[in-house]
Amino acid sequence: MKSRRDILKSSRHKKLLEKRKELALWAGLIAVAFLALTGVLAWLSGNEKVVIAEIEARGNSVVPGEEIVNMVRGEMTGKYLGLFHKNNSFLYPESAILERILSEQKRISDVNVYLDNLALLVVSVTERKPAYLWCGNEYPEEEGKKVCFFMDRDGYIFAPAPYFSGDVFFEWYGPTEEKSEDPIGDRFLPYAEFKKLVSFREAVSALHLKTTRMTTKADGDYALALKDSGDILFNSDQEFDALLGNLDSAIGALASIKALEYVDLRFGNKIFYRYK
Repeated sequence: MKSRRDILKSSRHKKLLEKRKELALWAGLIAVAFLALTGVLAWLSGNEKVVIAEIEARGNSVVPGEEIVNMVRGEMTGKYLGLFHKNNSFLYPESAILERILSEQKRISDVNVYLDNLALLVVSVTERKPAYLWCGNEYPEEEGKKVCFFMDRDGYIFAPAPYFSGDVFFEWYGPTEEKSEDPIGDRFLPYAEFKKLVSFREAVSALHLKTTRMTTKADGDYALALKDSGDILFNSDQEFDALLGNLDSAIGALASIKALEYVDLRFGNKIFYRYK
């Protein structure tokens, strides 16, 4: 005969089994409901009313719109987890689209993606504008052998440039920041240093001196070439206000600018120059 203790223990065990069965049943129902809901949502994600049917590129003038559209389509092809359509108006991979365009199209500096309506995705881009040319590490002895690339106003190299005769663009010479074989996507110099040199060049131009190119030398030295004349030699660690004052004084004292080979401003108030 079972004791009272055994009977109570058996009763608790039976209730525990029943509770486990009930929980398993609810878990199964929830899983079925989740799978059913997921299936319905996956099917709805491909509904033509919420699918992007058209992609339009705007703001581009040099980069072909077809290339931009094809890149976007490539990122929107397929499904997330094999279920949800990537070309859904609410699920399209915006971050992946932005990253791919900026990575593959160096001419594009900024891109924005938005829905004009549920069926039309607009890709608005801003293209870099050429401000300068980067033409290699050193100025070539023969003019026709220059191989140059377009550079924007911040020193970013973004596209090959055709050959220009004359002084269409100001030219920069010297190793790029990354020193890579392919300069596209690289910077000529760190941003702050480049902007400092641009400011100096503009200040020299304000002295009515036409400049054509700048070349980096060793130990922070630079050579700024004057049109139909020689070079201004200086160092980037110098105070540019003092440099400009010394340059103005030196130019005023020179007998001929065109006969100048160089004027060297690297030694404080001691100015050295040489004629050709």
